[in-house]
Amino acid sequence: MNIISSFVYGCNKNRKHLFDIVSPFFAHQKLAYPFIPNYYAAVLMISFKLSIHDAAVLPSIPVIISLYVIFVELIFAFSKSQLAAVIGVYLFTFNGGLGFQSVFNEEHRKFWQTDYVRFWGKDMQEFWLQATSHILLPQRASLYSLPIVWSVLLILISCNNNRSIKEFIAAGLLVAELPQVHPHSIIALAQWGGVFALITFPYRKPAKVKIFIKKYLALGIVAIIFGAFQCVTYTGRTTHNKFMKIQPVNRGDYQKNIFVLWWRALGLFIVMSFIHAPIIFNKYQFQCYIPSLVVFLIGNFVIYQPWSLDNTKIWNATFIPIATAAVALFLSELTLHGNVGKLISIVLLFFSTFSGILCVHSTYKCRSIEWDIYKAPYEIANFVINKTPPDSIWMTDNQHENPIVTLAGRRALVGYIGWLMNHGLDYNERRAAMNRLCLNPENTTEIDRYNVTYVGLRYSNLEYRFKPPRNSKKWEHVYSSVAFDVWHRTKVV
Repeated sequence: MNIISSFVYGCNKNRKHLFDIVSPFFAHQKLAYPFIPNYYAAVLMISFKLSIHDAAVLPSIPVIISLYVIFVELIFAFSKSQLAAVIGVYLFTFNGGLGFQSVFNEEHRKFWQTDYVRFWGKDMQEFWLQATSHILLPQRASLYSLPIVWSVLLILISCNNNRSIKEFIAAGLLVAELPQVHPHSIIALAQWGGVFALITFPYRKPAKVKIFIKKYLALGIVAIIFGAFQCVTYTGRTTHNKFMKIQPVNRGDYQKNIFVLWWRALGLFIVMSFIHAPIIFNKYQFQCYIPSLVVFLIGNFVIYQPWSLDNTKIWNATFIPIATAAVALFLSELTLHGNVGKLISIVLLFFSTFSGILCVHSTYKCRSIEWDIYKAPYEIANFVINKTPPDSIWMTDNQHENPIVTLAGRRALVGYIGWLMNHGLDYNERRAAMNRLCLNPENTTEIDRYNVTYVGLRYSNLEYRFKPPRNSKKWEHVYSSVAFDVWHRTKVV
């Protein structure tokens, strides 16, 4: 939300060109983050006077619809089964692992963070791949990218044996849309598409080699021409901040045997996708499925950001859709074996989705309004928007719900720590300077180097105890309420 508001009210309001975008959560840093979904939300706010909530939510509705339409088409292209397409929708929407076990433990069930997918109870965290609670609702970048990625998969699976190049040009244009929507999806597509091309290459049919190469060259050239320039903003992040490193996912917070990790994270789904479903595959289904397994396996040993949980972005792009199609095909085939087969299929589907159903239910119960439009957060946001320069730099708390950055779009010297870690940014020196300023507000030498002109205190999250003397020569008290205080750095001649 702070990127959206930075386009509407704040530091990115007055740009010289499209890529002249600075980070609202780490001052003096160019934004190395996909901005297109946020940019168009800002357009809706400016052009149609929508609230930031409506500008973020309303465009997501047609995107979600398109995601499911394309997903059903993708499952059918893989399985040629209408029933599998129906089952796949439920598998994807309510996917989860063995977290439902916490229902039978009162202590775990009553723990406030328990969602039966990632948090199973007190001090219990597991890996997760839950579509509704972790993609459809909060992850707008992932949500906006999946219809694009799955459209490319659909084209490759459906048209790989065609002689026409048009579909591959279209696929290249789709890939070119991704750099400023969701870069992880490009990595997933590159891995999946590369393996798929190697597997389906017509080694024994020389007459088809030329057209096959032309099709994939067309895809790659179009994607590079229209997409490569969009990646310039990421170069510093990927070269200096260790965007990618070799490290097994079963390390750190998820220190456990890799088989146990995935058994607990995906339960029966992972077993069926690796063991049972491949038994009924035909040759072409194997050719489509092996690339997804490769993406999954690579993601188990390569970390694409500082923490392994962001690998879910890779798997959701090219492993989960095909694996879901495979499991859905297996469950649909079981129904052909009389009442016993139908019963087994229903039981397997239930235990594959029960944790996800509980997670969606707990998410629904925990819904809330973050800010009442008549309360203090909007009052301080309106003050900041109307009374301070759009490009001003603020020392304030680092929480992502801070209205100074989230609603007013101002630059924070140190923003939300999770995002800074995600971007590999070193914020320790800045935090140390902020702490020293709080100890002696009149000594502004360090903070002046960062051009900090405002300090905003939010008493619901008092991260810094900043209190200049009444007769301060460095700070002017310009705003005060029961919830916020703001000081302005006075000019020193």
